[in-house]
Amino acid sequence: MINLTKDLTFKGYGRFPEFYLIKENFKDRIQELTTAYKTLGDLYLTKLGGDKKVTGSEKKELSNSIESILLYSLLLKKVDFSPNESAIRITKQNDYFYTTLQFPSDLTWEINGAMRPEYVIKAQNFRDIFNGSLSEKMKHFLGSLSQALADKQLSAEELATLSGSVDKIILELLELFIFVERVMVFH
Repeated sequence: MINLTKDLTFKGYGRFPEFYLIKENFKDRIQELTTAYKTLGDLYLTKLGGDKKVTGSEKKELSNSIESILLYSLLLKKVDFSPNESAIRITKQNDYFYTTLQFPSDLTWEINGAMRPEYVIKAQNFRDIFNGSLSEKMKHFLGSLSQALADKQLSAEELATLSGSVDKIILELLELFIFVERVMVFH
C-alpha cells in the first residue's frame, strides 16, 4: 500500500472496499477503524518483547496493521468529513512532515508526502507513539464523535472538528509507519 524511500518520502494508493463507500454505512466505518486500532494494539502487545526488537515478519504485520487503520481513516475523510474535496494537504511541525491525500475517483485514493530531515520523531519506541500520541488522537476523535452524535446531527462545526481529528490521526499513523519501517530495531 505505502512505499517509503530512503529519504523518507512516501507514496501509496489503493481502492476502497465499495461497501464502506455507502454513506449510510458510517457506523460500519467507525467499527472497522476501532477494530483495526485494537488489532494493532494486540499486535504491539504480543510482538514487542522486552528487548523491543521484532523480526521481519512481525515488522510486516505491524506495517500492514497501520495501513489498515489508515485505510479506514481515509474512508472517513473521503465519505464523511471531506466528501467534496479531491485533494487535501495535512502538515505538521512547519511543513517538515506533510502529506497530500487525493481521491481521483469515488473508489480510489492516493497519498504522498515526506518527512524532511528537520523533522524529529520525538518518540524513542513504538510504545511512546502508540500509547501516547496516537492513542490520544484516537480517544479525542472518538470522544468528539460521541459528543457530536449525541443530538443525532452533525453541524458544520462538528464536521470540521472531526475532520481535523482524522487529519491528526492520519499523520500519527504515517509517523508510526515510518518509525516501524526505518527506526525500529529488527533481528
